[in-house]
Amino acid sequence: MTSAIRLSQREYEDFLRRPENLSRRFEIIGGEIVEKLPTQRQLLTLDEVLTGGDVLPDFSVAVRDLFPTG
Repeated sequence: MTSAIRLSQREYEDFLRRPENLSRRFEIIGGEIVEKLPTQRQLLTLDEVLTGGDVLPDFSVAVRDLFPTG
């Protein structure tokens, strides 16, 4: 959801407090409200592999390679 109306900080906070928005996540990008979609999270250890799933089906990288420990 994107709003075409630019809001003040107070208006944005009021928008977040609406009952229909309490369990949703939003951010302001370029002065417009944008709903965050990345709701599925998975915690990986250094011994696991991060894959691109359906978005990047050919992508995979060892977590250890992203965060070297020593």
